[in-house]
Formats: sequence, C-alpha cells, structure tokens
Amino acid sequence: MVTSEAKLRELHLELRQAVGRGAFAQAEALLATLSHAVEEHLRQLGPGSKEAETLLKEYLQILAWARRTALAA
Repeated sequence: MVTSEAKLRELHLELRQAVGRGAFAQAEALLATLSHAVEEHLRQLGPGSKEAETLLKEYLQILAWARRTALAA
C-alpha cells in the first residue's frame, strides 16, 4: 500500500517532470490530482499540525513554480 506521503512525493515529481517537458495538459491533470491528495493528507493530519503547515508551504511553492515555469514557456 502506498502511503499518502509517498503518493504526494510521486505526484510532486511527476508534476515537475511534466511542467519541465512543457506537457502542460498533463501537468494540469496532475495538479488536480495533487490538490486532492494534499487535501486528503491534511485531513489525516488534523488542524494545527506542524506537518500540515509544512505541507501547505511546499504545496504553495510547487504551485508558484509551476505557474512561473508555464508562463515563461
């Protein structure tokens, strides 16, 4: 069974690769999947969790990176 953390890492990597290749339609689909996975993981962590705060920061960073990269392409 794949843990939710492993799933998040895998989706993050796939998203970075898709954006890096310029496969923006694939990246859009992966971003939606990643968003749902982040929401699911946050529900498991519960409110006020330090890990949840870190996860949100990382998620916002990948969103910002993907946006900048797509706009620059």
